[in-house]
Amino acid sequence: MTVAGEHSMRVTSVGVVRIATKSPSDVSGLLSFIEAGKIDPRSILAILGKTEGNGGVNDFTREYAVSALCAVLAPYVDLPPHRVEERIAFVMSGGTEGVLSPHITVFTRADVVGRLSDGPSGKRLSIGIAKTRDFQPEELGRSVQIEETAKAVATAMADAAIVDPQDVHFVQIKCPLLTSDRIEAASARGNKTVTNSAYGSMAYSRGASALGVAVALSAIALYVIGYEITFTVGARDTPAVLADTGKSWVALNLGPDDPDHRITVSSFHNWAKGQSVTALCKSAVDGRARCHMQTGSDRWLNSVFAVVVAGLALAAWRWKPWRLRRSALT
Repeated sequence: MTVAGEHSMRVTSVGVVRIATKSPSDVSGLLSFIEAGKIDPRSILAILGKTEGNGGVNDFTREYAVSALCAVLAPYVDLPPHRVEERIAFVMSGGTEGVLSPHITVFTRADVVGRLSDGPSGKRLSIGIAKTRDFQPEELGRSVQIEETAKAVATAMADAAIVDPQDVHFVQIKCPLLTSDRIEAASARGNKTVTNSAYGSMAYSRGASALGVAVALSAIALYVIGYEITFTVGARDTPAVLADTGKSWVALNLGPDDPDHRITVSSFHNWAKGQSVTALCKSAVDGRARCHMQTGSDRWLNSVFAVVVAGLALAAWRWKPWRLRRSALT
């Protein structure tokens, strides 16, 4: 951002400083830069870091590092330590195996006044930050996280004064994970999480976050992402109603907003009125979503098919040695 006056101009200056650390709680390097006047603590917008942790769900070195940084920066920004994260974005990554070294990278942004002749020309480094709302455990790894992440990226772009998505070259996401307590809390409310594995939730959360970034930057459209729908056949109290039953492909009417029946559904069996079914859907080239049912009878048929295929494969495998032995005897 640039604001010009008669003989001077005010511009936004962005700084990036990498500081080595000796442990997750080591803030001596940051303090030395602050005391030397090389970093104005009030201009710190974000801090990214690598700690010596294991990088897993139980890697508490990340929280330890953030706690240490908040404690040391609190008096400089006139906030209690627990509120510093509301002002500064902290993203810590555990694991410094191989040639990696523990460090933090400090991003600053401040308005400075310079002469008109010294003004910037062309595009320069810009940075913005944003946060999503807190997610419920059952929302992680699903469309809600994708949509909210896309909104946050758009907000961060506006904060960085970036208009064209093509000008965004890096997006760093700090995404939440599931724990046993969060999984149990969702279950107590009658909701199911995307996985019961705390470690496995890392992949789902990262994937949803990455898709949210892609949606915000117009790399993909939201409707092409696989999704899941649940509806009741012939039920009038739900917005999703089948146009007819008894066919392998049927049109699914999502209400007045879907007059062209954009979603079609396939199944191995005839549906009965009032039957609740769940569909896994993906977009097709023509924009019409294709959904495949996975109801009880479908799973049974799939299991039978898998057993038959496995039996045929085993028979073929055993038949060849028998033929060879027979030809050798004759």
